[in-house]
Amino acid sequence: MSIGDRITVWQDTGPPENHAPILSGPHITLTRTHLADLLQGVHRDLTAFTTALAAWAERQTTNGPALTATIDAAFAFTAPLPPSAI
Repeated sequence: MSIGDRITVWQDTGPPENHAPILSGPHITLTRTHLADLLQGVHRDLTAFTTALAAWAERQTTNGPALTATIDAAFAFTAPLPPSAI
C-alpha cells in the first residue's frame, strides 16, 4: 500500500494462489527513497557475493566461471535493477 511517499510492505501471505493480502500481519512502513536505497544496498551485496563466489568456484572446481554464471543466471544477482526499483 502506498500513501504519498510512504510505502507499507507486508509479510508474504503464503502460496501464490492466495491473493488475499493480510493487512494486519507483520509489516514495515518506509519512504520510497529509503526502499530504493535498501534495494540498491541488497543489489551491491549480491554483486559482491557473486564476486566472492567466483573466486571460491575458481579454487574449488575445474569450471568456476561456468558455475558462477549458472548461479547468477538462476538468481539474477548481478542483473541491473529495473528503473522502477530505484
